[in-house]
Amino acid sequence: MKKHLPIFLIFAMIAGSTLHRGGISFQMHLLWTVSLLPLIALTYWQRKTQTLSTGIIALTLLLLLTIAIGWTNSTMKDFGLISISGLFSGLVLLLTTAQIDVTENEGEKLLKALSLFAALLSIFGTIMYIATPLDRISSTFLHLPYLSTSYPNAFALFLFALLPIPLLNLENKLWFSVSIIMGASLLLTFSRSSYIAVIFIIATLFITKKITINKKSAALFMAIALLTISIQFLRPNILPSNTFREKLTLQSDEKISSVSERLAFWNGALAIIKNYPMTGTGPDTFRFHFPFYQKELLANADHPHNFILKQAVEFGIPSALLLISLIAIILYRARSLTQTNLGTAIFLSIGGMIIHNLLDDNLNFVSNASLFWLLLGLLISLSPKTNPAPTRAVKAVSILLATILLIAGSYEIYQRNLIVRARSVSTEKAFENIKPIFYEDALLLKAGNMSDNTAKKMLQQATKHNTRFARAENLLSEIYLKEGNKTEAKKYSDLALKYDSYNDLRYHYQKLLIESPLQTEEKLYIELLKNYLELLNRNAHETIRSDNPLYAIKIAALLEKNTKSRLRRLTFAKLRKDLLATTTLERKKFEAFSRIKLAPLQWQ
Repeated sequence: MKKHLPIFLIFAMIAGSTLHRGGISFQMHLLWTVSLLPLIALTYWQRKTQTLSTGIIALTLLLLLTIAIGWTNSTMKDFGLISISGLFSGLVLLLTTAQIDVTENEGEKLLKALSLFAALLSIFGTIMYIATPLDRISSTFLHLPYLSTSYPNAFALFLFALLPIPLLNLENKLWFSVSIIMGASLLLTFSRSSYIAVIFIIATLFITKKITINKKSAALFMAIALLTISIQFLRPNILPSNTFREKLTLQSDEKISSVSERLAFWNGALAIIKNYPMTGTGPDTFRFHFPFYQKELLANADHPHNFILKQAVEFGIPSALLLISLIAIILYRARSLTQTNLGTAIFLSIGGMIIHNLLDDNLNFVSNASLFWLLLGLLISLSPKTNPAPTRAVKAVSILLATILLIAGSYEIYQRNLIVRARSVSTEKAFENIKPIFYEDALLLKAGNMSDNTAKKMLQQATKHNTRFARAENLLSEIYLKEGNKTEAKKYSDLALKYDSYNDLRYHYQKLLIESPLQTEEKLYIELLKNYLELLNRNAHETIRSDNPLYAIKIAALLEKNTKSRLRRLTFAKLRKDLLATTTLERKKFEAFSRIKLAPLQWQ
């Protein structure tokens, strides 16, 4: 029992994190940290001969140092807990797994157990796909009861990372069946980056002759195709669905947006890195800096859809190079393990995950991140022992990091519980006690429930620390305008639009309330509203769930009322009517699809 406890704990950590939106919430990040503490304790208990080399330890410590420096120099100092927590916990898991006394047989059993669990998730995901309006399989990687908030790409990553083990055991009927179930589920996630990763895995297996072209492999692919078609057939016609032809030829609802946006994100990330090469802009700051380079309405994201670029943007080029070096050295040291089934499976899983996360980034999900760092840690644990590092130093670093994360995380969870209570009470006194370290949008909520003078002081202080916090600057502008101070209102309105002119139409509405637009600006607003209407017509970027439709209608109405041109008055009137009609129609379609009742649209 003593020997198997770490394996049981790791399985529980990864499997458990999938059950709550794939582990995307901060609560799951905290549970990840909590589970690391007994795991570290078990490495003391087992007293395994150290397999961590001094080189890997040095790289890990340098990587942690660059993250700490990037965090300290962040341009948004009160943000970034998820990025910090994910990276620190991941590196602790790497160091801890490397010290676990695990044999190849035990490592294979762990991955087989996780693969069986993934097959069960696939079955659940298939049932959800058939019975609900979800148009892609995402299994438990969704937000119940809000089915529209699902993460099929992240679920696809979790699936294909565990696919090599059943593929390497096709002679066994159980694993043959598991491969069919996971394969069909993967196809119906409609995740193109995952398709590329799966092609890499399967092609490598054929090239290395781990799988051969025979009746068994032919039967496997036919069975996957048959199951996929059957699932599609069982799905009611009234429910919307993707098609493989449209998805693969970029003709699905998003047309080429997912491709063009990725290119825009990557170019924007490179521009940010050029301006902040050494320390980066800080954790979780991409969405605040990218608007400077953004050309499409609403086409922003929390990350640049590439985990290496994300590391470079947030913590600098040295940090990204250290991350690449750490992964490369671990893989190089463990290259001899490719002679075994377990080693081959791990290498294929890591390779597929790297490919996927170069085209997307789903390592912010605890289930995926913990699996990634676990696999790297297993490679270290199973590798030949060379130049071992001091055991006590490794464990001391792990305990220190886990303890810091646990204390900070527990405090933030406490603060979030205060927010929930304050919302139910809705009094200024209830919000006074909320003082989170990483407030994200908590500060805006608090400011919106305080007196104007108190809110102004809070927001002014926040914008000094977080200069690109457009939401806070716009809220300051609203407060000053309400007081009749148009000078200060314009100052903060201009800042909000300077830092973000493409993602929140309320900033434009605020500007129009303060000052009348020039004739040239009216032309720009006609183009802006037309572009927005086109996005709204196909609900690109899930616009219907945002408050942008409301502000688009308000902008059109305001310009219709104030313009001096009769022709433009007619143009804005038509845009207002079209926006209102489309919004009403899309809201009804969204409510029918998602089964979420939206608040009444009150724009007048």
